[in-house]
Amino acid sequence: MTDGDGHVSRVAAEGLALLALSSTQARRFASVVTVDHLVVAGTSNWGAYGIVAELSRLAGRDLLHTSDEEQAMVVACVQAGAVDGVTRRGEPTVDRLPSGAHTGILELLRVAATDGGPVAGRASTRSKRRTGKAKHRRTKSKSRRGGRAR
Repeated sequence: MTDGDGHVSRVAAEGLALLALSSTQARRFASVVTVDHLVVAGTSNWGAYGIVAELSRLAGRDLLHTSDEEQAMVVACVQAGAVDGVTRRGEPTVDRLPSGAHTGILELLRVAATDGGPVAGRASTRSKRRTGKAKHRRTKSKSRRGGRAR
């Protein structure tokens, strides 16, 4: 399936080919596109945010735009004559979803890429603590059974 702009989303290209062959109705919306890397996301914008979030993780710094910038970009597009890809109306929504849905995904990805997970080349403080506790528990339990601690 694709979103309103024809981007591949949710279903791998092979599945789309089978779907397109299955009925005349499916042929109206199915798209078969060859891709090198499939990015699965609810909307194409979220897929792009996910790519930038991964680049942020690899770079060790936040590369994502802010929620305020997201809202300003959508408003600027509407003021310039853009329409929502699903509703086809000039309103500050993207794929029929309000700005809060998009800024929420943006902020969740920011946390996952920076604060909430390991940054490239470094384990987060949280994961270091968990690893240390797990090793300590394993050592204790082996010594109680008379086994050798590592």
